[in-house]
Amino acid sequence: MKEKVNVTGVPETMVQTLYARAKETRKKNAKINDEIAEELVKNLDYDFSKADKDKAMNYGVIARTIVLDRMVEQYLEKNANTIVINIACGLDVIE
Repeated sequence: MKEKVNVTGVPETMVQTLYARAKETRKKNAKINDEIAEELVKNLDYDFSKADKDKAMNYGVIARTIVLDRMVEQYLEKNANTIVINIACGLDVIE
């Protein structure tokens, strides 16, 4: 049974971000891989058509994920004994 999602305004962007990550993961040449986002989206009862229409938001989510992942990876390569605290990360997945 799917979980009904009933959010509006700013909290709704979290669901749309999750959808953008899941949608990218399903692509043949995906730029990111977020299987958890894909699984969550499958289990949500939510009208994702609004997120589908917002191409700029979708591309922005993927671009931001790629850029931030690269920045953190480069920093950690130079600073091996670093502890990373991901504040206000929402649904980010650390791999």
